[in-house]
Amino acid sequence: MAFDVDFNKVSLLLHCNGSNGSTTFIDSSIAAQILTNIGSTTISTAQAKFGGASVLIGTGKRLEFRCSRTSTGLTSATIEGWVYPTLIGGGTYKRYITAGAGSSSLCIRENAANRLEGVIFNSAGSLFFAGSTTAPTLNTWQHIALVFASGVAKLYKNGVLIGTSGAISGTIDLNDPTTGLVLIGAYSDGSEFFTGYLDEARVSNGVARYTANFTPQTEEFPNNGPQPTIGNISITGHQPILAHGFVAAPVIRQINLTGLNPKFSQFVFYGHPSQLQITLTGQQPGLILGFAPTPLQRTIALLGQQPTFVNRLFHAIDETFISTSYRCYLGDLELPISSFQTRMSTSTSYLSVVVKGIDVLIDEVTARLNQRISIFREYHYIDGSINRVFVLDMIFDTLQTSQGAHSGTTGILSGSENTPFVSPLTLELTDPITRSYDSGGIRYRCRIDPRVRPNDTVAINGETFQLEQVIHVIDAKTAIMEIKEKII
Repeated sequence: MAFDVDFNKVSLLLHCNGSNGSTTFIDSSIAAQILTNIGSTTISTAQAKFGGASVLIGTGKRLEFRCSRTSTGLTSATIEGWVYPTLIGGGTYKRYITAGAGSSSLCIRENAANRLEGVIFNSAGSLFFAGSTTAPTLNTWQHIALVFASGVAKLYKNGVLIGTSGAISGTIDLNDPTTGLVLIGAYSDGSEFFTGYLDEARVSNGVARYTANFTPQTEEFPNNGPQPTIGNISITGHQPILAHGFVAAPVIRQINLTGLNPKFSQFVFYGHPSQLQITLTGQQPGLILGFAPTPLQRTIALLGQQPTFVNRLFHAIDETFISTSYRCYLGDLELPISSFQTRMSTSTSYLSVVVKGIDVLIDEVTARLNQRISIFREYHYIDGSINRVFVLDMIFDTLQTSQGAHSGTTGILSGSENTPFVSPLTLELTDPITRSYDSGGIRYRCRIDPRVRPNDTVAINGETFQLEQVIHVIDAKTAIMEIKEKII
């Protein structure tokens, strides 16, 4: 199943699916944007890029989405979609997709010269253009994308760069719950309307999806990020479609798992500090995060959520797995790594992965500079199921290469960040290998547990202490985790 490693940064995902004539449009992102349908804009099955339907835009028609969360001070963003114009020319502006408020926004439109252009207003109070000499194509589906990154806006048509702005200073604010909108088909006052069809629109905050020419997707954008494989699990009082993850406080020790079988270990838990106890019997929809099947449930799930807890995944790992392996992704690209190392501390964390024979991937890798490298550990069970557990991710900022005599070019991709680890756990670790002291603190080498983070409290070999540092060293011959006590 395809997934989007940057799904948590998607603030609008519009598939435009439904029955012909329907006026219902669903935001499939976890932002759960609130729709205002202007002019009874409808779904049409006359044209579709994916899913059998699209949105029909014309005079007096547009869609407005107001975001339920704030994204300000962005240094990168992407807006994109598929358009099918049935009218071009005439010397008028025609807006396809606009994200943000008037003084801080991104927009893709056809200009008065009937050429495609990207427009960016930003915090410096300036207006910039990624203009082009390329016209939209009449009565044809075409992918359009505007990417803001590294102080430059780039415009793409069907994956080919057609326009670049001048240097841009400052940031942009796309999602302000008071003034920020995502507009489909026209400007907020109804002017500059587009005539035709639009399908598969996506707005991504804080990520440059494309930094060089690319091949547009051949199916709908994914509705989810990386997740563990879910077994055949039932939840008392709930449909199986809801069995994909729950909001839970990191300090909780009392969770009633009534009706769940042992494969509950394959669920992902997200921190929610306001909850003191959770019972899954008769659970309220507000406890479903991101995977809820309706916009209302997604909206409820986001209310009160503290972003500092979102990136911490909690997994229960049972002891019935028969083997483990590791997967690595750079943005949407899977890397065939031969080894990796992590060093997580209460101040700065570091991740380095080694890719042998990187020659065939070098262009794709360099095009994803400043995207995130993500490491997952997979647990393989006797019944064939797989539980994927998040280990660490980091912004990729450095590539080193070396030429080998037999193995071709080896690439080392690395990055480092200041990572404040929050919501500590108390975990019991097993299989200590060695024990020593380092600067007065206890240091253990032990069996790998990917849940462990700095500031956690661990119990191992009869000793209990808080952690200052966690290190992983993984290669063909070595698989160890090293932990160090925090001296308080």
